[in-house]
Amino acid sequence: ARLGLSTRRPDAAAPAPSAGLREGVAVRRTAIAANPLAVARLEESLRHLGQDVGRGLPEVARLRLESVVEGTRTGLPDALDEAAGLTDLHLDPPRWWRVIGGVQWAAAAALLAGLVWLLVLWGLAWLQFPPPPTPRWRDIPLPSLLAVGGAAIGALLAVLGRRLTAVGAARRARLARASLAEHVASVIDEDVVLTVTSELGYLSELRRALERL
Repeated sequence: ARLGLSTRRPDAAAPAPSAGLREGVAVRRTAIAANPLAVARLEESLRHLGQDVGRGLPEVARLRLESVVEGTRTGLPDALDEAAGLTDLHLDPPRWWRVIGGVQWAAAAALLAGLVWLLVLWGLAWLQFPPPPTPRWRDIPLPSLLAVGGAAIGALLAVLGRRLTAVGAARRARLARASLAEHVASVIDEDVVLTVTSELGYLSELRRALERL
C-alpha cells in the first residue's frame, strides 16, 4: 500500500495499539491537522490505498471499500499527532558529555591558575623583588605547565567533543525516527489496516453467502 506501512492483519485478541497511545498522551498536538499540505498528502495516501485494495473487486464492493478507507481519515490526523507526541526524541545528554564537561572545566581552571601565577611572577620581577621559589616538574616551571597544558587539553577536548556530538546526534536521530515509525505504524495498523481488513472479511463473507443462494 502507498502508506508505506505493513498491511498485515492484526491479532484481534491483542490490545489496540493506538488506544494505548491515546491514553498516555499528556500534550495534544495538531501539527498535521493544521497543515494543509500534510492533510492533502494523508488524503492522497488513503485514496491510493482504497484504490489499490479495491482493485479487481466488483464496482459496488470497490466503491464501498474506498468509502470505508476514506472514513478512517476523520480521526487519523489527531491520532498521528498523538503518536508523534509520544515519540522519544532521546534528548537526554549522554554520560560522556558530563565527563568531558568536567575535564574542560578543570583544564580551564588550570589555564587560569597558570596565567595568574605567571602574571604574579612577572610583576615581582618587574618590581625587582626577589622571585619566590617556583615548583618544577621535569625542569618545567609549574605555572607554565599549567597554562600550556590547560590550553592544550581544552583545545583537544573541544575538537573531540564536536566529533562525539555529531556522532551522538546522528544516533539519536536514527532512534527518534525508529520510535516515530513504530508509533505511527501502531496507529495505522489499528485505525486503517484493521478497519480495511474487517471490511474485506465482511465482503468475503457476503460473497460466499451470495454464492450459496
